[in-house]
Amino acid sequence: MRRSHFLQIFAGYVLLTLAASALVLGLSVTLVRGHYKHTLATGLANLDRALARQAGSLIADGRRDDIQALARDIGAATAARITIIDRSGRVVGDSEEDPATLDNHASRPEVMKALSGGMGETTRISASSGAEMLYVAVPIEVGGVVVGVVRASYHLRDTRALLGGLEKRMGLLAAAVALVCLVSALLISRNLSRPIRQIGAASRRVAEGDYDAKVLLKGSGELKRLSESFNFMTDRIRTLVGDLTARREELGGVISAIGEGLMVVDSDGRITLSNESLARMADAGEVAGRFYWEVLRAPELGDLIRGAFEGVAGAESEISVRDRTYACAATPFGSGREVVVVFHDITERRNLEQVKKDFVVNMSHELRTPLTAMKGFLETLDLENIEESRRHLEVIRRHTDRLVSIVEDLLKISELEDSRTRLSLEAVNLGPLLEEVVGSFEARARSKGIALRLNKAGGEHVVMGDRFKLEQVLINLIDNAVKYTEHGSVEISLGRQDGGVRIAVADTGIGIPREHLTRIFERFYVVDKSRSRRVGGTGLGLSIAKHIVLSHNGAIDVTSAPGAGTTFSVVLPSALTQN
Repeated sequence: MRRSHFLQIFAGYVLLTLAASALVLGLSVTLVRGHYKHTLATGLANLDRALARQAGSLIADGRRDDIQALARDIGAATAARITIIDRSGRVVGDSEEDPATLDNHASRPEVMKALSGGMGETTRISASSGAEMLYVAVPIEVGGVVVGVVRASYHLRDTRALLGGLEKRMGLLAAAVALVCLVSALLISRNLSRPIRQIGAASRRVAEGDYDAKVLLKGSGELKRLSESFNFMTDRIRTLVGDLTARREELGGVISAIGEGLMVVDSDGRITLSNESLARMADAGEVAGRFYWEVLRAPELGDLIRGAFEGVAGAESEISVRDRTYACAATPFGSGREVVVVFHDITERRNLEQVKKDFVVNMSHELRTPLTAMKGFLETLDLENIEESRRHLEVIRRHTDRLVSIVEDLLKISELEDSRTRLSLEAVNLGPLLEEVVGSFEARARSKGIALRLNKAGGEHVVMGDRFKLEQVLINLIDNAVKYTEHGSVEISLGRQDGGVRIAVADTGIGIPREHLTRIFERFYVVDKSRSRRVGGTGLGLSIAKHIVLSHNGAIDVTSAPGAGTTFSVVLPSALTQN
C-alpha cells in the first residue's frame, strides 16, 4: 500500500511531465521550421524583386547573354539558384544549368502564379537536380506588363541540416527540463505519500484495536486537517468502544444472572447468544455456535422458532427437557433476522396442578361412596316414619345433597381441565335445545310465580359443539336465574351477533353488586353465602359454564346491578362461520 500510493502519485507526475515535454518540443520544432521557411521565402522574394528591375530591361532589349550572366553572378553571390523565364515560359537564364537544356517552365505552379501578377511559392523535388528545393517567383513587369518571371530557389538539405542541429539542441534542453521536473516530482510524491502512509498505518492499528494511534503532521493544509479529523475520530471510537464494552459486559452479567434459560437463534438456526442457565438446562456444555436442535431436541421448539421467524406474535409453547417442563416464549428482533427464546421452568407449577387435580379426583371419589351410602340410609330412615327424628334427618339429607352436588361439580371441573378430555363435536341446533331446557324449568317457574319466556330470532342457529356440555351451560344459567328471582320474569333470547350465535339469560332478580362481578366465575365464590346454602348452590356452576364456553372458543359475560336483575350472555362461533 505504501508503494502503491507513491507510484500512483509519481506515475501521474511522470506522465504529465513527458506529455508536456513532448508537446512543447513538437510545437517548438514546428514553429522554428515554419519561421525559418518563412524567413527564407521572404529573403528569396526580396532577391527576386531586386533582380526583376534589372532583368526587365534586359528582356526588353533582347540581351540574352547578359541575362544569363546576371543569373550566374547573382547565384554565385547569394548561393541561391536564379532562374529567369520569359513570357512564354522558356528559361532565358539560369545560374546552375544551361537554359537551352531546360524544359519549358510555364506549367510550374510558382511560375503560373507569377505570370498572373502575383508571387508564387512552392516546395518540391527539382526535375533537373533531383533535390528538394524551395521556389519563390515574382513577375517581371515593363510598363505595367508582365514580360517574364524571376525565380529564386534554395536547396532545403542545408536548411534541414541546420534545423536538425537546432532540434537536437532543443531536444537536449527539453530532456534536461523533463529530468529536473521528474526529480521534483519524485520529491513531491514522497512528501505527499508520506502523510498518506502515516494515516494508512494508523488506520491499520485502529482496525487491530489500538485506539491510541495518532497521526502527527507538520505544516498546514488539507492533510493536516485530515490528520486532526482522524485523531478526533479515534478519540470518539475509543470512547464509544469503551461504552459498548462496558454495556456488553453489563448485559452479559445480566443475562448470566437470569435464572431462566435464554438463547438467541439466527435465521440459519445457530445459537448466537446464550446464558449459563440454558447450558445447565440442556446439559450440553458449550452452546454458542451450535444449532439449536443439537442442543435441545424438542419438536415443539422447532415449530415455535419457525413461527417466530414467520412473524407469529407472542409465540409460546411448552417443551419437556430431561424430565423438566418449560414454558417457551419466542420473540423476533433485529428486523426479523434473529429470535430470542426464553425458557421458564414450570415443572413445580405443573406438578402442583397435577397434585391438585389428583386431589380433587381422589377426594371426589372418596367422598362420593360414603355420601351415597349416607343418603341411602337416610332414605331408609325416612321410610320408617320416625316423627321425632324427621327434622334432624331433613337437615342431614339437605347437607348430604349439597355435598353430593359439590363432589359432582368438582368432578366435572376436573374433567374439563384435563387436557386429555376431548369434546364430542357435532352440529347442534340451539333452538330446539333451548326449548327442551326451558321446558324443564316451566313447572318450577310457575310454582314461584315467575314468567319464563323464550325469544328466538328467525332461522336456524347451529353451532359445532358438544351437545351434552352446552346443555349443562344452559341449565346452570337458567337454574341460577330462576333460583335467584323471587318475582318478575326470566327471559331467554337467541339470536346472532358478530357472525356468531348469542344466548342471553336475563332475570329480574336480586342482582349482583359491582365489586363481585369480576369474581363470580371463580370456584366456590358466592355473593350471598347464606342464600346460596339455602337454595342449594355449590359455587361451582358458573365456573363449569365458563370452562365449557371457553372450550368451544366462545365468550361469556355478565351485566348486573343490585335490585335490577342480571343478564348472562354467551356468544358461540356459528357453524356456518367456521365452515
